Formats: sequence, structure tokens, C-alpha cells
Amino acid sequence: MTASKTTPPKRGEIWFANLEPQTHSIEPGKERPVMVLQRDSISAAEHYRSVIVIPGTSQLKGSGSAMPLRARILARGKLRKDTDFLVGQVRAIAKERLTRGPVATLSKAETDRIAQALAEVCGLPPPSFTG
Repeated sequence: MTASKTTPPKRGEIWFANLEPQTHSIEPGKERPVMVLQRDSISAAEHYRSVIVIPGTSQLKGSGSAMPLRARILARGKLRKDTDFLVGQVRAIAKERLTRGPVATLSKAETDRIAQALAEVCGLPPPSFTG
């Protein structure tokens, strides 16, 4: 199922997205999993036609030195491979680029861990998490 007005992508969901054309060799291309980072209220707004995502890769790197640039999520649901989400490659894409999903949903703890890594990469203060 592609993202549509009736099924907006939600924060913490993993979808597959077509990231072509790849304009530079350091940018992730082809169809790959992406984690939705954007707030649900923004994704649900009909006039907002893009979504902020973190692209993933199944080419795993060691977790020590690669962190916080990568956040590993273990395979589950229709996400068939362990995936490193490339926190330093955050991007906005058109919702039409979302090709299928959601294929998995992250727990709140996993989403919070990725938000923490993003804050570290961007030099922002640590996020405060409330229930």
C-alpha cells in the first residue's frame, strides 16, 4: 500500500521508498526502507505533501564507531533484514515516493533512541521524553 490521504505515514513506522534519482554517490538511492521521523499531525495534514524520513541500509557496519550516525533495527514484520538507519542522511521526500508499508513499527524506546542520535548529530540539546 502506498501512502495516501487515508493512510498517512506515522512517526516510527518503517516504509519502503523509491529514492531515485540518486544525484550524488553519497546519497542513498534505489528502493530502500525509510523510518518516518515526522510528527503524525504534520503527516496527516493534506496540504503537506512531503514526509521527513531516515533512509536505511542492510549493509551493516560495526555499532561502536558508527554511532550515532547509524541506528540498528532488527528484522521484524515485513522488514526482512536487520537495517542500519543512516541518521546523518535525514531527508524530506514526497509522500508519493513511499512505495509500500508500513512494513514494521518501532517501539517508543527505539524511536526515542533514534531521536537522541539525531539530536547528537545536529548538535541539539537532548530531547526530553514524556509519556
